[in-house]
Amino acid sequence: MRLKYEILWFEDSERFVNPLKNRIQSYLNDLGFDLISYVEPNGDNLDNFITNYDVDLILIDLNLDKGKLEETGSTLIDKIRNNEIYTEIIFYSGLQNVENSITKHLEGVFLSRRGTLFNKTKKIINLTIKKNQDIENIRGLFIAEYIDMVNEMDEIIFNVINLPPSSEFFFKDQILQTQFFTDGEKYKIIQRLLRKNISSMKSKLSRSRSASSISKLKLEIVKAKEAKEFLNQMQREVIEVRNDFAHCHISSDKRNTLVSKRGEKEYDDNECQRVRKNFLKHAQNLDIIKEILS
Repeated sequence: MRLKYEILWFEDSERFVNPLKNRIQSYLNDLGFDLISYVEPNGDNLDNFITNYDVDLILIDLNLDKGKLEETGSTLIDKIRNNEIYTEIIFYSGLQNVENSITKHLEGVFLSRRGTLFNKTKKIINLTIKKNQDIENIRGLFIAEYIDMVNEMDEIIFNVINLPPSSEFFFKDQILQTQFFTDGEKYKIIQRLLRKNISSMKSKLSRSRSASSISKLKLEIVKAKEAKEFLNQMQREVIEVRNDFAHCHISSDKRNTLVSKRGEKEYDDNECQRVRKNFLKHAQNLDIIKEILS
């Protein structure tokens, strides 16, 4: 599990899925995750997911469009478990007594009515997150997410420089991704690029005479300033946290506690949620900066 929480959803009613998916997305955002969802009307594409995807939760409606393979919700569960996939599953139905509609025991499957599916999904999301909440998993998750952000910073710098094709490989692989630039230096470069971008747009604004151009430039300046304000917090909210994780050891006598040069830090549910939200915010902000500077 990274900061992308992936749900595979077997449901043939878009009218049911869309509002509920928005509520799940909002709930996950509050926990510091982004939702990736795959919605399938039936089991025709199940083999592809079994082979190529590793999702965090599966939602299955009892009464599906059976599709070409004539598979119902319960036969999908059999197929998933027979392939030794033990991802948490919520099996739901519009019937009032959903337990009575299940004619056999389904191991490791949670049951829900359609009307209570959101609350049940929240509970199982919390369960799956807690399963990955030991300190080693937490440490690995944040370091992996940090590496992704550094790679995004590389892309931003590389795109701005716009080298000829003959020099691309040397600069990207032999300079950017080696010790020529530390992560802190890359961060400072992007700060300077944003300042220069804002200054350039302000200069254009002062010379512009077109109402539409003025309006567009003002919006772009506001967007760039907001991105820069977020970026200014990245040193404290991401880089220093990563340094703690990279240069620390696990306390031998305190649960979920890391010991770094800055002292002891316990990563309980609230602290993990706070750090996840910060990492997610800055990953999304780097995407915005990449768009601004492209």
